[in-house]
Amino acid sequence: MRSVFAMLDIHLPVPDHSTLSKRGATLKVNLPKKSSGSLNIVLDSTGLKIYGEGEWKVRKHGYSKRRTWRKLHLGGNPDTGEILAVALTENSVSDDAVVMEMLEQIEEALLSCAGDGAYDKRKVYKALNEHSPDVDILIPPRKNAHIWQHGNSKEERHKRDENLRHIRNHGRKNLAITFVLWQKPSCSA
Repeated sequence: MRSVFAMLDIHLPVPDHSTLSKRGATLKVNLPKKSSGSLNIVLDSTGLKIYGEGEWKVRKHGYSKRRTWRKLHLGGNPDTGEILAVALTENSVSDDAVVMEMLEQIEEALLSCAGDGAYDKRKVYKALNEHSPDVDILIPPRKNAHIWQHGNSKEERHKRDENLRHIRNHGRKNLAITFVLWQKPSCSA
């Protein structure tokens, strides 16, 4: 930082690493949320490698059987890019198991919720409907999916079952455009 200040001809004192570390421990930062009212959300997860073994040990003796990974579950608003919900779990925890925990972090009502086939579970649909009864759930049914509630039932039809019927009649590619517009190839001139 000192060299940057010198290049910019700014004459201010620059704190060292120790000072910043001590002050950073007690610093409280409140970031305002951009979203207000109803919003859209996209759920997904990614794996994180936990580094514990030194690279020298790996080169010398190879990887051990106890290499650890963690799973970072994120819920973000695709309109603003803001991360609204986060959960860090062990790699053995499935995506659908943390949806309720993530929804508790979101105060606003949801307009829509998108995710991949890993979220095609009854408890995910139930949690989303409890959080926001009018939410538009954009989760594509898995390829081996079965209808949850048949048409001769007196209960209200599930949106998932309607999507599955549409896939059976028109094909998966036609429905995929509805779910993930960002994956549709675009033509650029």
